[in-house]
Amino acid sequence: MERFILIAKYHDLGKLQISSNIILKPDALTEEVADAIEELKRNAGTQFDPVLVEKFVGMLSK
Repeated sequence: MERFILIAKYHDLGKLQISSNIILKPDALTEEVADAIEELKRNAGTQFDPVLVEKFVGMLSK
């Protein structure tokens, strides 16, 4: 989590302002959050760091 926070300061991922209550929420993701995840996946490797996108999406699926 600390790495995400650090990199978000220097990367477009920080523009999404994803709070930890979304990342750690126990129930299903909202449609808005699901759309944001799809946006990250679509732009991994161009706008977003693909390694971070993979790790972030992996965290959400746990």
